[in-house]
Amino acid sequence: PGTASDTAAGAEDSNGQIAVVTVTVEDNSSSDVDLSTAQMSANDGAGKEYDDVFQGTEYKASLVFDTMVPAGSKKSFQLAYGVPSADLDKVHLKLSLGQDLGKGEDFEFTKDA
Repeated sequence: PGTASDTAAGAEDSNGQIAVVTVTVEDNSSSDVDLSTAQMSANDGAGKEYDDVFQGTEYKASLVFDTMVPAGSKKSFQLAYGVPSADLDKVHLKLSLGQDLGKGEDFEFTKDA
């Protein structure tokens, strides 16, 4: 949980409250993985979508994935979504890679209970 700055975009509907998420992508293959088509989205699990937060260089929504993950390495990315603090336990994330890298294209996550 956190609060977006006055210059951030995407947290208006949550009164500036945000959920900050760190995603680590590990490439266990023998070739580089291109994440330039990857997209991350957030919702409440019941259809309500949360907005991506853009805040200077700190949060760049799915634009953070405009990179390669070298074979045998991993990279971490930080994203933020406009989520009211009362909804933090409902956050449902979906990472869409844009291509099947051996285990599907879409990966979904929820907060641990």
